[in-house]
Amino acid sequence: MQDIIERLDAELRTVPAAGFEIEQAVRTGRTAVRRRRVALGGAGLAAVLAVGGLAWAVGPGSGPDGGPDGGTDRTPVAGSPTPTPAPAPEPWEKAELIRVDAEGTITLNPAAAVLEQTRVTDPEGTVHRAFELRLDGQDYYAVADDAGYASQPLPAQGLTLREWAQQLLTLGTSESGSSDEAWVRINERSRVRPEPGVEIVASRPDPGLGDRFAPAGQPTAVAEVVRDGVTWFLAVRRLPGGATEAIPYRKDATVPTLSAFVAYARTQYAPNESGGSEGLR
Repeated sequence: MQDIIERLDAELRTVPAAGFEIEQAVRTGRTAVRRRRVALGGAGLAAVLAVGGLAWAVGPGSGPDGGPDGGTDRTPVAGSPTPTPAPAPEPWEKAELIRVDAEGTITLNPAAAVLEQTRVTDPEGTVHRAFELRLDGQDYYAVADDAGYASQPLPAQGLTLREWAQQLLTLGTSESGSSDEAWVRINERSRVRPEPGVEIVASRPDPGLGDRFAPAGQPTAVAEVVRDGVTWFLAVRRLPGGATEAIPYRKDATVPTLSAFVAYARTQYAPNESGGSEGLR
């Protein structure tokens, strides 16, 4: 037992020889740490570049398809359906001024020049659009709403656009009943008498405006009258039942006298190849 103790004591007092150099081991370890740090830094930079490259690939100025605007490539693909083009509008007919479609949309002939336009309300409260248009060298008045339109070539009895439209929209109506009855009365001998507010300047019985104006034997007359300071010419006829109808024409440069009005009215009611004009209406 004593021998074992003495041997252990002797061996513990002896320092064994170093199997490696401590300083060299420390330097080697530090170098390995630096290399690891550099490797980790390079990996991080590579990761940043990868993320940055992805951001550039989908950022403004490009897109998944590589197009310059970042949008979808709209180049037609073989075999894909081609959009059907809208049908071309029908050509406008001669003297066709306005079109009103099923939805009530009002379209003017693109070849027509708009000289004047306004809005006029009829007695029932409906608002109509009124136009003075020029097409192919001819001027027209026209009034339109979502149901259709009516027009008349100028001259229009010397009326302004608004006056013409109001007369058209109130034709046959007035506070006293018929707008025609508001002018004069005619008797069985073709003599005319003024209604209140109307002054008769001159009149002629039976002016011979033709059968399209009135049948033979029916009392007729023409008259020059003044109402509200304005001069008008009237084509007057007596209707079955005794009522009076007076068709007014406002004095203008085209029809300045009663004789000129008679000549004009005769041409308006004269028969022709197509059966005759619409008369003074």
